[in-house]
Amino acid sequence: VSEQTHLLCLGADGDPMKVAWSDQEDFTQWTPATNNDAGSNLLSGGTIMIGAKRLRGGNILLWSDTTAFLMQFTADTLVFNFNIVGTNCGLIAPKASVEVGGLSFWMTKQNFFMYDGYSKKLDSSAIEKHVFNDFNFDQKEKVYAGTNQEFREVTWLYPSKNATEVDRYVSYNPVENYWTFGTTIFTTWEDKEVFQNVITTGQEADGDNYLYTNEPEDIYTADGQKQEAFLESSEFDTTPPSYGPGDNIMYLDRIVPDFTINDGGRVTLNMKLKNFPNGEIREKGPFFVTPTTQFIRTRARSRQAIIRISTSTGGTNWRLGSFRMDVTQDGKR
Repeated sequence: VSEQTHLLCLGADGDPMKVAWSDQEDFTQWTPATNNDAGSNLLSGGTIMIGAKRLRGGNILLWSDTTAFLMQFTADTLVFNFNIVGTNCGLIAPKASVEVGGLSFWMTKQNFFMYDGYSKKLDSSAIEKHVFNDFNFDQKEKVYAGTNQEFREVTWLYPSKNATEVDRYVSYNPVENYWTFGTTIFTTWEDKEVFQNVITTGQEADGDNYLYTNEPEDIYTADGQKQEAFLESSEFDTTPPSYGPGDNIMYLDRIVPDFTINDGGRVTLNMKLKNFPNGEIREKGPFFVTPTTQFIRTRARSRQAIIRISTSTGGTNWRLGSFRMDVTQDGKR
């Protein structure tokens, strides 16, 4: 529904690229006449209209399978203007877009975009292969986008390659510019509005469907038991750029952790090491970090590494800053 109270219809009259709107405040009147505002527009740029999202200020963002359009109220005989604002950025599913803080975010068939007056591809190179190489495109209509404004995140729920229902999520924080991903049982999502916590739907392993009220006050997950929280980096080369190509084995002597940890809290650090992209993974750790830890002696050798930070110590609150590592060349063997 437009801000001016016109009802919109995508794929009107059986034409997949036709957008029609009713008379103002009368959803029964669709035939244009001199005494009403009803009308339509046949758009070019794609084969089928997929979805729409009203933006702050009253404009409407429309998507076909390939193109993004901006629909603007004109208050003249045209009623609405339509302009292409992005190509090769079509919406993957009707519910795959969200609006938050005046910005629009959406998923395409191969990456992620935002609109802030211009259509822009998000820098999602770190997670695109993880998402789209393990994606059931036959079930793409089930993609569902939601927001969690408490943590300033946009989340997409989607089905993995071997799933017929949603079982994965990918989240993006546009303020801090980070991505996270994982498995989920949630299939739809509604942010805090009427209720004071996120509401989701989901399917348990037994096949039963539930409505979930997430993180209400005084209710804890895992039946009150401690639950591990973790962050894991992507794979990275241990060779600093000043050493040239990563041909040499590097010696990681120590790590200077940068954490804020509450008194009595403890964080665990583990490393996964490889000398070749398809080589054997060796693990180092666990190393324990407390509020008084100044450095960790890792004595690790590798060309590539993954760092995992976790805690299952009850009552631990922590924030991660920047890592510093002592690294030196250690030969090619």
